[in-house]
Amino acid sequence: MYDSNYCLDKIKTVPFCDYRFSLQENSHMSQELEMISNLEDLETFIVAAENGGFGLTNVAGIAMATNNKDGRRFVAVLDDKHQLLLSRWVTEEVFQTGQDLVRNGSNRTTH
Repeated sequence: MYDSNYCLDKIKTVPFCDYRFSLQENSHMSQELEMISNLEDLETFIVAAENGGFGLTNVAGIAMATNNKDGRRFVAVLDDKHQLLLSRWVTEEVFQTGQDLVRNGSNRTTH
């Protein structure tokens, strides 16, 4: 069910900074239309994930991650067992400039 193609780079609320986990590419990540291309959209995604906007339960962390297979970057929503709940591809610029936002969270509570 899982393969080892992903490495988490920056994690919020999960106490590891070079955490590796295994998962299969899912439909949320394979849709190019779902790519986050600016910090405002990243913040909106984070706030929605943290406030149950995607219908997720047991959200324990948000992470910036790298696909080890092809080097593409994504933001991941993790549960308390560090399993992927939801993800979106991000541009390299968002990956580089959005790390503090992911690490420290948003000041917004609703959108």
